[in-house]
Amino acid sequence: MATHRKLKNRFLILLTEKERQLGRRIPQSEVAREVDLNNHTVSNWIRNELNKFDTTIIERLC
Repeated sequence: MATHRKLKNRFLILLTEKERQLGRRIPQSEVAREVDLNNHTVSNWIRNELNKFDTTIIERLC
């Protein structure tokens, strides 16, 4: 029987650090627009609700 493990990322931590550097809140809609992703995808990254890491999304976020 295969075990499904939940993937974790540090996206929210990194986003919070960036907000502190800039001295302002960065809405997820702004992130989505800047990296050409939909809001749902960005929301999944923020909430750590991922089933897989898509390399194209990682490249956009970096």
